[in-house]
Amino acid sequence: MREEHDVRLVVVQSEEGERQRQDALTIDWREIFRSFKKGLVWWLVSAVASACIASGAAIEQHELFGAGDVVALIGFDHEGAEEGLDPAGGSLDVAKIASPSVVEEAVDSLGLSVRPDRVRTAIDIRGVIPDEVYEQLTLYYDIFSRSSDVKTVQSLLETDRTATEYLITLDPGEAEVSLEDGTALLGAILDAYRRYFEETYYFHDGLGNAVSVIDYREYDYAEAVDIFSSVLDQIETYISSVARTDAQGFRSSQTGYSFSDLLRTVEILQDTELERAASYITVNSVTANDLADQTAYYQWRIRELQELRSVQQARLTALNESIAAYEKDPVVYAVGEGGTVVQQSAEGDAYDEMIREKLDTQQAISAYGRTIAYYEDIVAGFQGADSAREDDIEKVEGYLEVLDRRVDALVAAVIATTDEYYSKAAFDDTVRILIPATAQDPGSPWDQIVFFVGRTEAVLAVLYLVTAV
Repeated sequence: MREEHDVRLVVVQSEEGERQRQDALTIDWREIFRSFKKGLVWWLVSAVASACIASGAAIEQHELFGAGDVVALIGFDHEGAEEGLDPAGGSLDVAKIASPSVVEEAVDSLGLSVRPDRVRTAIDIRGVIPDEVYEQLTLYYDIFSRSSDVKTVQSLLETDRTATEYLITLDPGEAEVSLEDGTALLGAILDAYRRYFEETYYFHDGLGNAVSVIDYREYDYAEAVDIFSSVLDQIETYISSVARTDAQGFRSSQTGYSFSDLLRTVEILQDTELERAASYITVNSVTANDLADQTAYYQWRIRELQELRSVQQARLTALNESIAAYEKDPVVYAVGEGGTVVQQSAEGDAYDEMIREKLDTQQAISAYGRTIAYYEDIVAGFQGADSAREDDIEKVEGYLEVLDRRVDALVAAVIATTDEYYSKAAFDDTVRILIPATAQDPGSPWDQIVFFVGRTEAVLAVLYLVTAV
């Protein structure tokens, strides 16, 4: 039988171990639960109050800015629009709709206290491809995906994809305006752009300036007749260029003239008033200066005009050769950088440009010829005359005065007629507002309410949880 022994075990904890136990992180879940219970009422009250405030803020923002955009659709119908060109033949820059000058003019016209740069960034411009082009592209792509034919790829690349209609979108929220003000603002922007487009491609102002600076009294009578002849040719050319853009037979309600009426007026002045003054000066050798001096001057003018005509004749010869070469081989050569010759395709635009240059050159040669013949008649008359009679001088001055008044009246009628044409007819068709500025349905405010309330409650719950822990 074994003896029993009593053993006493004494556990002694060192001071270092005690400090480690006291420094260790402990989580008292019961204490945390009690903290949750203490702050539950305050959290519920805060949650309800925050939800009400957030809902009110969401509704207010929805009413002020709305969730919908403002949209409009415009189209360009001028010559070259389908090729992406402006009326002057350059590249059509539709982004000018959001240019600073256009936007600032629209904002100022409405008296809105918004920042134009914010409005500009809120505008989105997207081209709309015509249905027939879209269907053509879809067909080519479908064929290419099946056969990968090279001709199909070429057809796909050559398809005209330039948009002539553009969807303009304004985000009122980003522009910091209400939906109602955003609708009015986009409409004002489109109106300002149409005015910009009209002013940019308005080319009749130079006609009035070129005519008004000429004073026929500063020249000899034969020179004055030549000046009037040049002015009438310029007016005729201008009216013809405008008339080519008129497909509806425009007639001004202000002047009562159509472009054909104005052209007939030019012809009447050329064939009657101008011809009468020119023939009287030629037959009666009328001049306000010394006959010998004027004879020498007109002989010098004839030689100068003959040289200018020779230059134009050389140019016409070169153009005829280029046109003939194009008809045989539709390739043109241009001088590139460093003097290198670059071969380029001369499609219809290049050929049409050569034809236009040829016609202009022929017209210039014809004008030089008429002036030379006129001055030769003047010189022949002066060489056989002694001096101009006073009554002949008075009669010529009367002819020129009447001609001057009628040319001024014609210029005023041309400018007034073209003003009305561009403001009421031409640019209504050139920049067409297919769909005016329209506000999209902003929809129900519940989405915004849910977003605002949910975000507010989430932040409040996180703060409550952190505080309790």
